[in-house]
Amino acid sequence: MAQGAWIKLSVGWDEDERIAVLPPLAQLTYLKVLTRAKRQRPQGSFGSIEHLRTLVPANLHKHLSTLLKVGLLFEENKRICVDNFSKYQVDPSATERSNRFRMAQRNGFATQMQRTEIEKEKEREKEKDTYLNKPMQVGKILRGGI
Repeated sequence: MAQGAWIKLSVGWDEDERIAVLPPLAQLTYLKVLTRAKRQRPQGSFGSIEHLRTLVPANLHKHLSTLLKVGLLFEENKRICVDNFSKYQVDPSATERSNRFRMAQRNGFATQMQRTEIEKEKEREKEKDTYLNKPMQVGKILRGGI
């Protein structure tokens, strides 16, 4: 799955009192805002209301003020933020996945080091064999005495 290609949405998302009182198009606007907020850096906030308007379809712009009024969105340092975004959009498997990735990186590095040592040892053996063997005479090589 592509990074940021999902949002966590509880089956009872529309039972929150702030959302339940909204008309259906305002609820759709909120969902659109959530999906756009996931892809922002930092997640859950937009540079300004103008930035948010460019990301939401024009027919839903009038509902942004409603979302601000009921507290689903708020303004902080000229940025528009989704209320409690990081609280609800936490990936529960992120820690486990990160740990697996780090362990794989460590194991891969160790395996690579071991392979490198084995390859070096083989090269040393070849060098020893090369130096220990006396050069063969050309006539012996031609007669198949290899």
